[in-house]
Amino acid sequence: MQTVQLFKSADFGEIRTLVLNSEPMFCLADVCKALDISHVTDVKKRLKEDGVATAEVIDSIGRKQCATFINEPNLYKTIFQSRKPSAERFTDWVTSEVLPSIRKNGIYATENIINQILENPDLGIEMFTKLKEERAARAKAEQEVTILQNENDLLTQEALEWADRPLINALVRAYGYGIDDFSQGWRDFKKELLYRYGININARITNHLNNSNSKQKPKTLDMLDDSELQNAVTTAVALCRNECIDISGIIEQKLNRKEEIA
Repeated sequence: MQTVQLFKSADFGEIRTLVLNSEPMFCLADVCKALDISHVTDVKKRLKEDGVATAEVIDSIGRKQCATFINEPNLYKTIFQSRKPSAERFTDWVTSEVLPSIRKNGIYATENIINQILENPDLGIEMFTKLKEERAARAKAEQEVTILQNENDLLTQEALEWADRPLINALVRAYGYGIDDFSQGWRDFKKELLYRYGININARITNHLNNSNSKQKPKTLDMLDDSELQNAVTTAVALCRNECIDISGIIEQKLNRKEEIA
């Protein structure tokens, strides 16, 4: 059974963590609870499988239970899915307190470790390879945090009053480019829009074709009401964040154009 390290916060409750193959892991159920995410199973489906593991832990009344743990990149993917206003503060807490504490228990060149490496050089190669991989993953995760913070700063500047169809188109195309499938990108956008806000684009397209003489399929974004554009932007941003796609340039360009017009 893995050794679990417990972190407590007055704002976010308890988060169980462990180190698996030299990589920090976080209890998915605890993270979702801290971020007010109720559909844990749905969150898990959107995470990268190679960053998800099951470990046996002891619950609050002493029973052995299996819990799902996620790695650092998947942790940020989970944070991206939260609508809780304090999600950014949760990120700050994890990066400034939780992770540094976990990493204090990393690889140390104790006498015992040195002797093992001298007796088995392959062990040393394996250990330092894992350390290198962990540092690379950490650098990537820190980059993702920076991207998230930049986007949050931009998205909160004007409460999305500048949302329009060209912006949504650019965001969905960026998502499609990121997953190497533009058609799937638009399908995912419509599916997520329905899931989040009950906006059924496909049904609207069908009704439009049935109620008009035109046989030409209307464009997806033409089926949105102006009052729904903010929700559409939020949906497209969430899709990009789930794939760690940097869209801050798109948003910043939009804001700059608005300032030029003003």
